[in-house]
Amino acid sequence: MKTNNHPAHSPLTSRRLHQMRDILSKAAAQRDGGDIGYAMSDAVKLINEVLSSDDGRDQFEEWFKFHYGNEHSIVKLHRANGGANYRDPHVDLAWIAWKDSRAAMLPAGSSPVIPDGWVMVPIEPTVEMRKAFHKANDEADSFVSPDHQWDAMLAAAPQQEVLL
Repeated sequence: MKTNNHPAHSPLTSRRLHQMRDILSKAAAQRDGGDIGYAMSDAVKLINEVLSSDDGRDQFEEWFKFHYGNEHSIVKLHRANGGANYRDPHVDLAWIAWKDSRAAMLPAGSSPVIPDGWVMVPIEPTVEMRKAFHKANDEADSFVSPDHQWDAMLAAAPQQEVLL
């Protein structure tokens, strides 16, 4: 029995949209106008709009697969209502909660909200942060609390530019 594993026979993912955009862009560049060339250019624009309006569904589905396994996910992630919802009501509720929590973290743009009293720092300390830690550590009388070192590292952390 012959099976067809071509991506066109699979669900449309953002990865596939990126592939299609690249293929159509190259094909449109090779055409010298005409209806097909314009149609390909319009398709590229549409794909770019779809990709820029990412609602986080791919991330949600990857998270779901990671936690519940691919075998279980195939059935659970089956979409209904033209792809707006999931057939499984529990998965649909999880998707709604995912979207709501994402919207709360990313208001009016794509920057996460940082609560008062918190700062954003790199995952790995920078060279300056490490130097500040060692300097503060040498200045500390004893190793009772890391507060002095922590304050020095935060002061040395790169600052995000505030856009008005």
